[in-house]
Amino acid sequence: MNKEINMKKLKQVLQQRIGWILMIISIPLLAMLLYLTLFAEPIYQKSAQLLISQSETIAGNRLENQTIQADLQLVSTYSTIIMSPRILNEVSEALEGSYDVSELSEILSVTNATNSQIIEINAYHQSPKIAAEIANTTASVFSEEIPKIMNIDNVTILAEGTVLPQETPARPNKFLLYSLTTFLSLLFAFTYVFLLLVFERSFASNTEIEEVLGVKVIGEISKEKRVASFKTIQSRSFRGRKRV
Repeated sequence: MNKEINMKKLKQVLQQRIGWILMIISIPLLAMLLYLTLFAEPIYQKSAQLLISQSETIAGNRLENQTIQADLQLVSTYSTIIMSPRILNEVSEALEGSYDVSELSEILSVTNATNSQIIEINAYHQSPKIAAEIANTTASVFSEEIPKIMNIDNVTILAEGTVLPQETPARPNKFLLYSLTTFLSLLFAFTYVFLLLVFERSFASNTEIEEVLGVKVIGEISKEKRVASFKTIQSRSFRGRKRV
């Protein structure tokens, strides 16, 4: 019975507040659409890959296990060196001073998979061409400078960033933002309906009155009868004043 009463209340609230509910859902979605269309600046990502490997081999052209483990340990060190001022200064000079060290540190990022000898240099920029140029220049400078720093020539450029005919920006992620906005909009709408149900003080039926107040309902006056009674009272009051 309580479930039936709650469903009646929910249906009543939805009917009365459907405009507000739709507004709560649609306004954030419309705001996100306007932001992504008019204000959000697309950022493209280009990557260059470096392979960390020794040139030493044993019979059967298999790399020695100890050499591989040494290379894996160097990956973390190399990732830090790539973002060091020494390398970024050289990259800045190679780019003819278009970007200083602080700007390059914001544009670039370095990633590598666990137990992998591959380092990925990522560059983010509004232009995919410039992003590819920065990533490739950084990879080239690092491969030239690392033998001077570590006295080990074990870095090979595995792949360079290339510009495709149809580029898709890496940021902002429109699908993710739309999904998140939709979820939050529905959550706000649900919270709004929940609060209306919590603070609702009217009764949905005679049964609910009996259950909540513990009294017996012996009759009810319809809206039409209440209006008619009110008009009768007004008429009698008007006649009384006229006789006086």
